[in-house]
Amino acid sequence: MASGDTLTIWTGGACAGPPGYGYGGWAWLAVQGGTARGAAGGERHTTAGAMALRAMVEALKAVAAEPSAPLRLDPGDPVLARTAADLAARQAAGWRNAGGGPMENPELWVQVAAAVGARTGPVRFVAAAGTDARTFVDAWTAFARDKCRDKGPFTSAIPRPNLQTFMTKRASA
Repeated sequence: MASGDTLTIWTGGACAGPPGYGYGGWAWLAVQGGTARGAAGGERHTTAGAMALRAMVEALKAVAAEPSAPLRLDPGDPVLARTAADLAARQAAGWRNAGGGPMENPELWVQVAAAVGARTGPVRFVAAAGTDARTFVDAWTAFARDKCRDKGPFTSAIPRPNLQTFMTKRASA
């Protein structure tokens, strides 16, 4: 991926079953220039919030080798985007939410903050619903959740043919 181009990442997380006992899936898609890559995974005994954050952590780890590329990250949820954009304040407050209560999944927020802090280029968090990329990530998130339910925890790259099909459809739209 070219370091001067903006790197755009979409992430998603979902869970089925009771909180803390359900099975969840996460996925991310990164596009820079004409290149796409992504991954998906699933965990058991989790929550939707943990899966959404896991997707962000995994995506940020995957692009760590490109710290200067401008980054636009869309977690798919406006509240999550606002919280991520306010990481410094949340960290300074001892990982407390805006209302003063403890944040859920602080260990994952610490990982997000560390990955964002290691970047030298600008980072923007946005939530833009209704895009082709959001649909792609949501489909992979659901696939990961269901695969985890049937076969257990996993992490896997999104296959190159799927990414190429996504990019071809995107280019023709």
